[in-house]
Amino acid sequence: MTITTADWNTGSSACYFTSRETAQTDYVALGSRWITSATINATGSNVGSLAYSLSADGTNFESATLGQTHNFTISGSGMKWKANEPYGDAGIVARLDKIEVKY
Repeated sequence: MTITTADWNTGSSACYFTSRETAQTDYVALGSRWITSATINATGSNVGSLAYSLSADGTNFESATLGQTHNFTISGSGMKWKANEPYGDAGIVARLDKIEVKY
C-alpha cells in the first residue's frame, strides 16, 4: 500500500508537494537480494527542499540524503522510499519528476 498525500499526475508521472505532504511508494524491490545500503537521487523542481527516507525492510524508514550512500541500521529485502515536505510552506513547494534508488 502506498501512503501519499502529495498529488501524483498520472499523465506525466510527476508528484507535486505542498505544505507537509508526503509521497511513499509500495515496494520498489522485494526479495531480490539482501539490502544493506542504498543511494537515492531525484530530479524535478526544488527537490532539495524535500526530506527523503529509505526502508530496506519495508517498515523501518531511515533518513537519507540525496546523492549520498546510506548504510541501513536495519537491513532487509524490501526497498521502499518516502519523500515529504517538512517545512509547512504554502503553495506548490516541489515537483518530483523522477526518483532513482540504487542498492
